[in-house]
Amino acid sequence: GIEKLSDTNGMFLRHLNYYLELSEKAEPELNGNDPKLWLDILEADHSNFISAIDWSTNNENTEKGALVAAALGGFWSTKGHYSTGIRLNENIIQSPGAIDKSVKGKLLSSIGVFKFSQGDYEQAKKYSKESLAIRREIGDNSGIAVSIENLGKATALLGDIEQAKEYYEESLDIRKEIGDKSGIADSMHSLGTLSAN
Repeated sequence: GIEKLSDTNGMFLRHLNYYLELSEKAEPELNGNDPKLWLDILEADHSNFISAIDWSTNNENTEKGALVAAALGGFWSTKGHYSTGIRLNENIIQSPGAIDKSVKGKLLSSIGVFKFSQGDYEQAKKYSKESLAIRREIGDNSGIAVSIENLGKATALLGDIEQAKEYYEESLDIRKEIGDKSGIADSMHSLGTLSAN
């Protein structure tokens, strides 16, 4: 009875730990020299990642599941797994387990990106604002810049070009301040795209 349940929980926890380690290893590689290799690795084990996250939220391991989901945000976005990302991230956020504020900010930001990619710009804006509030509270300047830029993108497609420009400029200023060269390029691109329209 109890021993078997304990063995089963131990097996699922090992499964979760393995996929947490793999997701955290893969996340920076998605922007590295061979992103296709890592996209293929993640895609091959996608159902295992999903089951690990689902198990975590139902078995008092929400924090670890949240870390897996946070690390997979770029993968889900690149591969178009928006609904999966939204479902899992929302389940984590709504679960009773505590998660670190920086991770929650990242999950909310990812949901905003997924909603944006689905064409739901109002919801993208809502989640980006929620993410921004948390990131401001904890002083995560890099995350603040991302959330503000995402707000700009949703705002632009909702037709408020002036407000979008203000968001992009604010994001650019923060990125210059922290020396984020890749982020500066993203913000400049967003401003350029806005000007071209």
